[in-house]
Amino acid sequence: MFFWSLQTLPSFVNRRCKSADHKLAAVISSYRANFIKSGDRNGKELPHWPAYKSSEKQVMVFDKKPEAKPTTDGAALDFLSTQIQ
Repeated sequence: MFFWSLQTLPSFVNRRCKSADHKLAAVISSYRANFIKSGDRNGKELPHWPAYKSSEKQVMVFDKKPEAKPTTDGAALDFLSTQIQ
């Protein structure tokens, strides 16, 4: 995800970057820019990226259509969130 967040798609992969790759790079870059500007990654032109809550266990999935989805790793994320606080 690092390359996509900087909009510098890797040239070392064994495939050509497609338009979907460039769209994903633009979306991730927009989340990053919003967070740097305001402390909130969300923006009106982007799908809502909710903060992780142990009661909801949703994470952002970056695919052809980025969206928040339930995670199967909720226990691991709950553990990590207690270590970060």
